[in-house]
Amino acid sequence: MNAMCTFFVFYLIYIVVSAPPNYNYILGTQSIGASYHFFSNMSVLQETAYQILWMGSNTIKLSQVDDPDFKVIDMPFYYTFLWWRSQDDTWFNGLNNKDKAEEYTATYNFAVQLLTRYNNSGRNFYLGHWEGDWYLLHGYNTNVTVSDTTINGMIDWLNTRQQAVDDAKKNTPHTNVNVYHYTEANRVLDAMAGLPRVANRVLPNTNVDYVSYSSYDVELSPQETVNQALSFLQSHLRSKPNIPGKRLFVGEFAWPQSNTQGNATEHEIVNRGIILKYLNWGVDFILYWEMYNNEVDSNGNQVGFWLINNLHQKLPLYYTFQQLYTKGAEYIDQFNNSNHRYPTQEEYTRWAISNLSSLDDNPLL
Repeated sequence: MNAMCTFFVFYLIYIVVSAPPNYNYILGTQSIGASYHFFSNMSVLQETAYQILWMGSNTIKLSQVDDPDFKVIDMPFYYTFLWWRSQDDTWFNGLNNKDKAEEYTATYNFAVQLLTRYNNSGRNFYLGHWEGDWYLLHGYNTNVTVSDTTINGMIDWLNTRQQAVDDAKKNTPHTNVNVYHYTEANRVLDAMAGLPRVANRVLPNTNVDYVSYSSYDVELSPQETVNQALSFLQSHLRSKPNIPGKRLFVGEFAWPQSNTQGNATEHEIVNRGIILKYLNWGVDFILYWEMYNNEVDSNGNQVGFWLINNLHQKLPLYYTFQQLYTKGAEYIDQFNNSNHRYPTQEEYTRWAISNLSSLDDNPLL
């Protein structure tokens, strides 16, 4: 039996004897721009996707342009986050009618394709983009004054995409499959200080399904500050009673191993502490950046945004993720046996907080 067949046998065993395969374990990771890989018989993206499945996760985030033939999107991930036309900033100087029509058509057709291809699969797709505040602040310059033209252009762009997704769902017969649209903010503390950013100037004027927070600006802050930032972001999200949950997720977070002087144990402790802060607030998903590192410094050193390093070693944080999935499935099964229902997301979140808090070494909160 080859490795691929072995995987699917174990995967099928796993889903038969454990919790529902589409249960949301909240914690996930992603594969975008990995700087190394180990198996020559598959692409870097395919390899990292299999690593994520082997770890026990049912969640992945990737860039759609890296998977045009659906080899990874077809894999059994029940929560798939996609950068969709993510580098498109034709709206920066205002969105004209031609570009608006092109954006609508492309997004509509892709949403229809997902709804049709994965009909009755139990899968959920989230179409979004990379860090929106860097779109507003060209050149990563936080001192730039963002024009009303740019802000209005981004609002039009997001509303066009949302309308396309809404229309696709309305016009396409489908069952037990969902497609959602999100925007991503990454300078929320700036917005809280009154600067024009996605959170305070763009998000309130859109009708997006979800908002993502690429949360590097707040991840090491005290719990109170994290709570304030997440609540501020959610407060600017328009209500959609038909979508359960808080509709806010952490699209990126990570403290790289290079920031812990290469100490893998401390790397796990710091990142687990960050995860706990987001769980304490109650986000819908927490996506770690990422399975394989994507950043290499000017000296050729891996920065260490990883769960598996460039020597093909699984880091302590990898095993933290893995045990959460394994123990989480056991908790969900036991809960169902005792209560004749599966735990709510809030009940599972409380369990996950207890589980991660009880591991060796106290996280750096």
